[in-house]
Amino acid sequence: MKKQKKLHPSEPEERTTITVDVPEGTENFYDKQASELQENINISETGEVTGKSKYIKNYTNFSSNGDEQEGNFLAIKIKEATKGNNVTFELSNAKSKGTGTIEDGFLVVRITDKNQTITIKRGQESKVLNLEKLELDVESA
Repeated sequence: MKKQKKLHPSEPEERTTITVDVPEGTENFYDKQASELQENINISETGEVTGKSKYIKNYTNFSSNGDEQEGNFLAIKIKEATKGNNVTFELSNAKSKGTGTIEDGFLVVRITDKNQTITIKRGQESKVLNLEKLELDVESA
């Protein structure tokens, strides 16, 4: 967790930031390696996500709901997302919306629309990830 230093005693308390990172290709997310889910993912300081989300079928360990086991997925790491840290996410601007608590240090989301955003929150801090420039692989025959 990065902290901004106080420059003067009259300044407000130090603020924490949310650290979002791209997983290594061999890291495992519900029995899929990151390299199976995505390639060349980059997250800019401003939250712009680029790279390619691969089309996945039968991702049964992601969800017990059959409608959510196929499509494009994005895996990210969130340093502060550990049990008890109250880190939450909201997936919005999509056909389906989702919210939840992140406690395992990572988040995998199913992407249904490039206009979606992912907002990660901890207390007053938030980080918004914009997926507009993310390439979504299509289902292959």
